[in-house]
Amino acid sequence: MSTFGALLYFDGRPVARTDIERMSQALIVSRKYEPRIKLNGAFAMAHQLNPFTPEDLFERQPYTDPSGRYWLLADARLDNRDELLKEFGIAAATASSVADGSLVMEAFCRWGHDSPQKLQGDFAFLVWDCLEKSLFCACDPMGSRTLLFYWKPPFLAVSTLLRGLHALPQIPRTADRTALIDYLALRPLAIGHTLFEGIERVPAGYTFFATAGRRQLKRYWFLEGRKEIRLPNDEAYREAFMELFTKAVHSRLRAIGPVGISMSGGLDSASVGALAATELAKKNQKLTAFTLVHRRSFDPNIRTERIDPEYAFVEAMKARYANLEAVYLTGKDQRLLDELDADFEAAGIMPHSVLFQRRHRTLFPEVQSRGIRVLLNGYNGNATLSYSGLDSIFPLFVKGRWLSAFEGIRALQPLHRNSFRQLFFRLLLSPFYPQTLDLLINAFFPDKRAHVRQTYGIKPEYYYGAKSPAFKDALGYFKNITMRMNPNFARERMFIDGIQNNVADLWPATRASWQIDERDPASDQRLVEFCLSIPMEQFLRKGANRFLLRNAMKPYLPEQILNRASFGLREPDLVERVDEVREGMHLRFQRIKAANRLDFLDYEQLQTMLDAPAKQGCDAARYAMRAITMGEFAAWLAGSND
Repeated sequence: MSTFGALLYFDGRPVARTDIERMSQALIVSRKYEPRIKLNGAFAMAHQLNPFTPEDLFERQPYTDPSGRYWLLADARLDNRDELLKEFGIAAATASSVADGSLVMEAFCRWGHDSPQKLQGDFAFLVWDCLEKSLFCACDPMGSRTLLFYWKPPFLAVSTLLRGLHALPQIPRTADRTALIDYLALRPLAIGHTLFEGIERVPAGYTFFATAGRRQLKRYWFLEGRKEIRLPNDEAYREAFMELFTKAVHSRLRAIGPVGISMSGGLDSASVGALAATELAKKNQKLTAFTLVHRRSFDPNIRTERIDPEYAFVEAMKARYANLEAVYLTGKDQRLLDELDADFEAAGIMPHSVLFQRRHRTLFPEVQSRGIRVLLNGYNGNATLSYSGLDSIFPLFVKGRWLSAFEGIRALQPLHRNSFRQLFFRLLLSPFYPQTLDLLINAFFPDKRAHVRQTYGIKPEYYYGAKSPAFKDALGYFKNITMRMNPNFARERMFIDGIQNNVADLWPATRASWQIDERDPASDQRLVEFCLSIPMEQFLRKGANRFLLRNAMKPYLPEQILNRASFGLREPDLVERVDEVREGMHLRFQRIKAANRLDFLDYEQLQTMLDAPAKQGCDAARYAMRAITMGEFAAWLAGSND
């Protein structure tokens, strides 16, 4: 996982050495490797090596082609490495010394702007064309790597980390007010936007091209409209799925040193862990599983299965795989909202959830202490591997297949922990009364806007903005109904929105700061395309939800995980943790209210949310903590601008 950046002036003025050196210093994540700088008049590049695979040790960036026309910087871990080596005629005897970055260079020299479509894996790269005086950038379709840029003609700065841009005096460190409101309200930011004014990002599956006269963001990866994959029977689907899933896990085991996994005990992470443990056992290597558990899990007077089911599920995996070591983390010394400034400094933005902040503060130090730098997970599994088939219910009902729809609801009940009546309304009736209708009502009747205050703690006039959303949301109503009739299209759209609207730099910057590379086989591009192109019946059928993964993993998983009716828990003791920091939350809140840097917050409502007992208002407390975190972020940002 390299970090890199580039500066250029399209009018030909030279880049100051002090500027590229500032950027280079901000990109350092390990003092073990010296940063490399190339300064060539109006263009400058900085690269910091942070190796995670054996081939990374052979990186010598920046790369150039034999003619000297192209200069490339890349942060890449390629899944189709073997295919590319064969395509480029690189002998097997020398393949182990060929870095992934050099393969990206070869790909660009051969395919130019089409090269991102030929690459599989986690990557972000930029190429400077010395002849045409243009810059080309690309990010992988799953958003596993980040590339940010600041454009103020004739100046352009690009970096994999926000702090690489903020190290430059000419780039203001000013938050985007509209983006902050959207971020707090859990609304997606506009494609390519960040929380900072003037700083944009190359979205997942996009390229960015810039010359002196123009700039262009162009999408190169499309999931929508793919032809549905039809196979003869369940066994054929199982075989095709397992071939891709096994490849996805295997390609992510390429590492320097031991490999770990963040395992909740749910179906997704357990499946990844089972295949990883099986593969590592062939090499007499172990897999270390890290699981967040309730702090009372090890009290002999407490029945652990009642308070912490994750413990029992991981123990079953440990019994099944001799090379799997289980590490249970209580995070007893880590309190919610601690060390926020350090997290802001590392990532450049606020965490989207206090759960994320608590998780990495508890997990990453333990992973580091064991010499593990590659950590597997199954975070995207709910959308790919173990999709429940939720979106198939509505079209079944509309098409008159009521018995199948009712059977599907019954199968989904235990997974979503809802009564039949609740799921019936949610899946069959709510599409005719979506949130957009609520927004229409609230737009015309301001006194009905209470839900905005109660849910997010935002003043309605700021939430809605100056323009009424009525017309847009009226169109959205009909689009919603149409989309629901094609469950695969709806699912594709939600998946793409999810990866394209991730706020830039949070995950990559945090991982880089801890020198840990998290890898998700459920985000493998080939596996994603397969899972979102097969019939919905492979996910919800025969009275079972998540049918495909359960069917495929029968030889690998203990029965209690195969038959698990709930999702894995990532934060098993949130209620207790909210209670223990309540007093501190009130103190922080009073400081934020006094500073009043965020005038769009409804402080009266936030006070009500903070006062709600955690067991009765856990969600309210969670939103209040997010508002407090945003206030702390605003204070940190103001201090950093002084």
